[in-house]
Amino acid sequence: MEEYGQLADALEESRWAFIWVIQPGSGKRHGPPQPQPQPQPGDEDEGYKPVGLQEKVGKRGMIITGWAPQLVILSHPSTGGFLSHCGWNSSVEAIGRGVPISAWPIRGDQFYSAKLLVDHLKIGVMVTSGDELVKKSEILEAIDRVMDDEETHERAKNLSRIFEAGLPSTSTASIKAFLQLLSSI
Repeated sequence: MEEYGQLADALEESRWAFIWVIQPGSGKRHGPPQPQPQPQPGDEDEGYKPVGLQEKVGKRGMIITGWAPQLVILSHPSTGGFLSHCGWNSSVEAIGRGVPISAWPIRGDQFYSAKLLVDHLKIGVMVTSGDELVKKSEILEAIDRVMDDEETHERAKNLSRIFEAGLPSTSTASIKAFLQLLSSI
């Protein structure tokens, strides 16, 4: 939960507009959030709430508790970056929409997805390289680096165009691609 406070402070201090989607049950130490039934009036969610943040940032920020249309948000032309834990589906959606990523993996395959996005595709930056508490300054730096780097934005857009055109599906194309990969090593 401490990192949620660091993220809230970073978003407050940042110069960028944002949408922060917080799932019910987020911030609890007992593992990932589980699907929840629709809340009823009077139900109390025990997840993290960034108290006072919406008032502090005004129209520059939008905080959504619960489900949000991630692909619609990533598809919007004003979306300039995506702070993500780098689950595979989210990573593919960001790649497909040409949105660079501030990678903040926390478990499992997220670390491999983040490495692919940052080190190989070069369409993002890591928020942190260790498993220490992530600090506000690291979050701010990662957001600024992604939002300010025109080359990263251009690579993300180019990769999106490749995805949009479709990948070759013939075995001949796969063999040629494999041989090209081998010759580049």
